[in-house]
Amino acid sequence: PLVGSLMRVAMGPLADKVGGAILTTLSGLVMLTSGLILVLSGALTPTSMGQFPLFVVLMLLIFLASGVGNASTFRQYPIIFSHSPRQGAGVLGWTGAVAAYGPFVWTSLIGLAITQTGSPVPFFWVIAAYYLVATAINWYYYQRRGCEAPS
Repeated sequence: PLVGSLMRVAMGPLADKVGGAILTTLSGLVMLTSGLILVLSGALTPTSMGQFPLFVVLMLLIFLASGVGNASTFRQYPIIFSHSPRQGAGVLGWTGAVAAYGPFVWTSLIGLAITQTGSPVPFFWVIAAYYLVATAINWYYYQRRGCEAPS
Protein backbone atom coordinates (compact mmCIF):
# COMPACT_ATOMS: atom_id res chain seq x y z
CA PRO A 1 0.00 0.00 0.00
CA LEU A 2 2.87 2.41 0.66
CA VAL A 3 4.08 1.84 -2.90
CA GLY A 4 0.60 2.70 -4.22
CA SER A 5 0.41 5.82 -2.06
CA LEU A 6 3.79 7.03 -3.27
CA MET A 7 2.80 6.37 -6.88
CA ARG A 8 -0.35 8.42 -6.43
CA VAL A 9 1.69 11.43 -5.37
CA ALA A 10 4.32 10.88 -8.06
CA MET A 11 1.83 10.34 -10.89
CA GLY A 12 -0.50 13.25 -10.09
CA PRO A 13 1.40 15.72 -12.32
CA LEU A 14 1.51 13.19 -15.17
CA ALA A 15 -2.24 12.63 -14.85
CA ASP A 16 -2.73 16.39 -15.07
CA LYS A 17 -0.72 16.51 -18.32
CA VAL A 18 -1.88 13.33 -20.04
CA GLY A 19 -5.45 13.14 -18.74
CA GLY A 20 -7.10 10.84 -16.27
CA ALA A 21 -8.97 8.45 -18.53
CA ILE A 22 -5.98 7.06 -20.41
CA LEU A 23 -3.97 6.48 -17.23
CA THR A 24 -6.96 4.93 -15.48
CA THR A 25 -7.43 2.52 -18.39
CA LEU A 26 -3.73 1.66 -18.51
CA SER A 27 -3.56 1.08 -14.76
CA GLY A 28 -6.64 -1.15 -14.96
CA LEU A 29 -5.05 -3.22 -17.72
CA VAL A 30 -1.81 -3.57 -15.74
CA MET A 31 -3.71 -4.68 -12.62
CA LEU A 32 -5.83 -7.12 -14.65
CA THR A 33 -2.83 -8.63 -16.41
CA SER A 34 -0.78 -8.87 -13.21
CA GLY A 35 -3.67 -10.49 -11.34
CA LEU A 36 -4.29 -13.03 -14.08
CA ILE A 37 -0.61 -13.93 -14.33
CA LEU A 38 -0.51 -14.26 -10.55
CA VAL A 39 -3.37 -16.75 -10.57
CA LEU A 40 -2.49 -18.65 -13.75
CA SER A 41 1.22 -18.98 -12.95
CA GLY A 42 0.54 -20.59 -9.60
CA ALA A 43 2.51 -17.90 -7.76
CA LEU A 44 -0.40 -17.45 -5.33
CA THR A 45 -0.07 -21.05 -4.22
CA PRO A 46 3.65 -21.64 -4.74
CA THR A 47 5.14 -25.09 -4.88
CA SER A 48 8.74 -23.81 -4.71
CA MET A 49 10.69 -20.80 -3.48
CA GLY A 50 11.50 -20.05 -7.11
CA GLN A 51 7.96 -18.67 -7.54
CA PHE A 52 8.34 -16.11 -4.76
CA PRO A 53 10.12 -13.43 -6.86
CA LEU A 54 7.32 -13.60 -9.44
CA PHE A 55 4.75 -13.19 -6.67
CA VAL A 56 6.55 -10.13 -5.28
CA VAL A 57 6.98 -8.48 -8.69
CA LEU A 58 3.33 -9.02 -9.66
CA MET A 59 2.01 -7.78 -6.33
CA LEU A 60 4.21 -4.69 -6.58
CA LEU A 61 2.91 -4.08 -10.10
CA ILE A 62 -0.66 -4.26 -8.80
CA PHE A 63 0.14 -1.75 -6.06
CA LEU A 64 2.04 0.55 -8.45
CA ALA A 65 -0.80 0.50 -10.97
CA SER A 66 -3.28 1.09 -8.18
CA GLY A 67 -1.43 4.29 -7.24
CA VAL A 68 -1.40 5.45 -10.86
CA GLY A 69 -5.11 4.70 -11.15
CA ASN A 70 -5.81 6.56 -7.94
CA ALA A 71 -4.02 9.69 -9.18
CA SER A 72 -5.71 9.55 -12.58
CA THR A 73 -9.17 8.92 -11.14
CA PHE A 74 -8.85 11.96 -8.89
CA ARG A 75 -7.87 13.91 -12.03
CA GLN A 76 -11.07 12.77 -13.78
CA TYR A 77 -13.56 14.00 -11.16
CA PRO A 78 -13.31 17.75 -11.83
CA ILE A 79 -13.62 17.14 -15.57
CA ILE A 80 -16.53 14.72 -15.30
CA PHE A 81 -18.38 17.08 -12.95
CA SER A 82 -17.39 20.30 -14.73
CA HIS A 83 -21.09 21.16 -15.11
CA SER A 84 -21.39 21.27 -11.32
CA PRO A 85 -18.20 22.24 -9.47
CA ARG A 86 -19.91 21.84 -6.12
CA GLN A 87 -20.91 18.27 -6.94
CA GLY A 88 -17.37 17.57 -8.20
CA ALA A 89 -15.93 18.88 -4.93
CA GLY A 90 -18.34 16.64 -3.01
CA VAL A 91 -17.27 13.59 -4.99
CA LEU A 92 -13.60 14.42 -4.39
CA GLY A 93 -14.20 14.85 -0.66
CA TRP A 94 -16.28 11.69 -0.30
CA THR A 95 -13.79 9.63 -2.30
CA GLY A 96 -10.89 10.99 -0.25
CA ALA A 97 -12.69 10.11 2.99
CA VAL A 98 -13.46 6.59 1.82
CA ALA A 99 -9.87 6.20 0.60
CA ALA A 100 -8.60 7.12 4.06
CA TYR A 101 -10.48 4.17 5.59
CA GLY A 102 -10.07 1.87 2.61
CA PRO A 103 -6.90 0.05 3.67
CA PHE A 104 -8.42 -0.96 7.00
CA VAL A 105 -11.71 -2.11 5.51
CA TRP A 106 -10.22 -3.85 2.48
CA THR A 107 -7.56 -5.62 4.51
CA SER A 108 -10.29 -7.04 6.74
CA LEU A 109 -12.48 -8.06 3.79
CA ILE A 110 -9.59 -9.62 1.90
CA GLY A 111 -8.51 -11.56 4.98
CA LEU A 112 -12.08 -12.73 5.56
CA ALA A 113 -12.54 -13.77 1.92
CA ILE A 114 -9.30 -15.74 1.85
CA THR A 115 -10.04 -17.35 5.23
CA GLN A 116 -13.52 -18.42 4.13
CA THR A 117 -12.40 -19.97 0.86
CA GLY A 118 -9.15 -21.42 2.19
CA SER A 119 -7.24 -20.11 -0.81
CA PRO A 120 -6.46 -16.69 -2.29
CA VAL A 121 -7.17 -17.94 -5.82
CA PRO A 122 -10.99 -17.42 -5.84
CA PHE A 123 -10.52 -13.94 -4.39
CA PHE A 124 -8.09 -13.00 -7.15
CA TRP A 125 -10.46 -14.30 -9.84
CA VAL A 126 -13.13 -11.96 -8.45
CA ILE A 127 -10.64 -9.08 -8.34
CA ALA A 128 -9.60 -9.77 -11.95
CA ALA A 129 -13.27 -9.65 -13.01
CA TYR A 130 -13.65 -6.37 -11.12
CA TYR A 131 -10.58 -4.88 -12.86
CA LEU A 132 -11.99 -5.93 -16.23
CA VAL A 133 -15.44 -4.41 -15.63
CA ALA A 134 -14.10 -1.19 -14.07
CA THR A 135 -11.60 -0.67 -16.88
CA ALA A 136 -14.25 -1.30 -19.53
CA ILE A 137 -16.62 1.20 -17.89
CA ASN A 138 -13.86 3.81 -17.69
CA TRP A 139 -12.90 3.29 -21.32
CA TYR A 140 -16.51 3.39 -22.56
CA TYR A 141 -17.68 6.48 -20.69
CA TYR A 142 -14.49 8.54 -20.42
CA GLN A 143 -11.92 7.55 -23.03
CA ARG A 144 -13.30 6.16 -26.28
CA ARG A 145 -13.89 8.43 -29.25
CA GLY A 146 -17.25 10.13 -28.92
CA CYS A 147 -17.60 9.18 -25.26
CA GLU A 148 -20.05 10.79 -22.87
CA ALA A 149 -17.53 12.71 -20.73
CA PRO A 150 -13.97 12.70 -22.12
CA SER A 151 -11.47 13.14 -19.35
